Amino acid sequence: MFPIPVASSENALALPMAAVFSEQGERFVFVKKDDRFERRPVQIGVADYDYAEVLNGVTEGKSSR
Repeated sequence: MFPIPVASSENALALPMAAVFSEQGERFVFVKKDDRFERRPVQIGVADYDYAEVLNGVTEGKSSR
């Protein structure tokens, strides 16, 4: 059986779903800053079992704050 794609996104920043956490309805990731990790809220777009599109919260290579 093969999955049928229902949505896709091109040229999007994607994170492994294993790196995206949820707590009380908020999604967040941990970003390394110097020698520690900071919790950053993110907004997720299209997602599947493996990856999630990041709409807001972090950018490639650096944080957006």
